[in-house]
Amino acid sequence: MKKSSNVYTILIVFLLLTQQIISGCTTTVTKDIQKEELVNEKLAKEELEKETLAKEKLAKEKLAKEKLTKEKLAKEKLTKEKLAKEKLAKEKLAKEKLAKEKLAKEKLTKEKLAKEKLAKEKLAKEMLAKEMLAKEKLAKEKLAKEKLAKEKLAKEMLVKEELYKEEEDLFGQYLYRFICTTCHPLPDTDDYDYTPEEWSEIAESMYDTMEHRKLITLKEIEKIKDHLKKELTKEELKNKDEYLFGHYLYRFICTACHPLPDTDDYDYTPEEWSEIADSMYDTMEHRKLITLKEIEKIKDHLKNKSQQQQ
Repeated sequence: MKKSSNVYTILIVFLLLTQQIISGCTTTVTKDIQKEELVNEKLAKEELEKETLAKEKLAKEKLAKEKLTKEKLAKEKLTKEKLAKEKLAKEKLAKEKLAKEKLAKEKLTKEKLAKEKLAKEKLAKEMLAKEMLAKEKLAKEKLAKEKLAKEKLAKEMLVKEELYKEEEDLFGQYLYRFICTTCHPLPDTDDYDYTPEEWSEIAESMYDTMEHRKLITLKEIEKIKDHLKKELTKEELKNKDEYLFGHYLYRFICTACHPLPDTDDYDYTPEEWSEIADSMYDTMEHRKLITLKEIEKIKDHLKNKSQQQQ
């Protein structure tokens, strides 16, 4: 019983001691935990303070940077505005300068144009005056030429009228022979049974179609018609006085371009008159209307006339 009691006593004492030990340990652990918590709280506070200080520092630095940035931007803005104003001022000055130069150029151009206009007007007036003088000169020359032409025509008409007065019938014969042989051989009137009126119509038809009708007048074609009405033949023409034929050729051909020269006014030999006739034939415009044989007749006439004068 005593042994059991001792055991129980030991157990109880052990349990009590164990409880105290556990309680002491728990207290120690609790204290340690509290110390750690205090340390941690302190560290947390320090860390929080550091973070707060760091944030404040960052905020200050940010504010400082923002301030510097704003100041820099403000300076840049002021600089840009200043540069822009200077640029505008320069552009304004440049525009004003250009405007002045443009006005000066326009003024010079206007003055130049005005001078050129005056010069052109002066030149135009001079040209007009020259043209007027030239026109007046031409008009005078034209009047003089017309006067000469009229005088020439009057002389030619007088010559032709003289021809009409001399040997009217023979003149029609020689006109017929000279004019009609220009384009074709003479028809033998004996081969055609035409009345005088029909011969007249044939002559008018030939005159209307002939190429060189401007060399013969209507009065002269009437002479040919009169001749044909009398039905003279080619053989009859050949039998007429050859000298008289040369005379009429000379009077008719040479008056086509100029008045007849008065052979009495020139002291030419028969040979010189022959050379003159050849020269005129070489230069005359309508020489195809006369044959070499006919020009020889004219030369013979001039030679005979010259010999008679000598």
